[in-house]
Amino acid sequence: MSTPRNYNREFLNNIELLNDAIVHERAITFHYCTYDVDGTLIPRKDASGSVKNYAADPYRLMYRNGKYYLICHMHQYENLSYLHVERFRNLAVNEHDHSLMRALDSFNPEPGSSFDWDKHMGERPYPMNDKAVPIHLRIKNTLESVYD
Repeated sequence: MSTPRNYNREFLNNIELLNDAIVHERAITFHYCTYDVDGTLIPRKDASGSVKNYAADPYRLMYRNGKYYLICHMHQYENLSYLHVERFRNLAVNEHDHSLMRALDSFNPEPGSSFDWDKHMGERPYPMNDKAVPIHLRIKNTLESVYD
């Protein structure tokens, strides 16, 4: 298959692995990359120069703003994380079902009720974890500036 030079050839396999992990509530480990100046994916490194290993509880894949995101709980952080799937390398899925450290409903701002994906993402044009805040826009003339 002819692919662009900087295409992550693990991408489609990662989507399949992530779907399986989400369905069976399995934790994952992976290397997360950033783009070098020439567009090459480079794994993130720690202060000693070693490639960082990440662990997470995956909850959902979402296509938004031209990118596939994994919404997950990265074990080293307290809140939800939104990761670009094309930046994953060396993805591995825990073999045991229900190996998640934290259930999705524990992130619900209203304890005791189920996490509402539609509400959560509907309040966020770009995936982010901070509290959604209403923004009021006042336009005096035409809507041209909004479309631009």
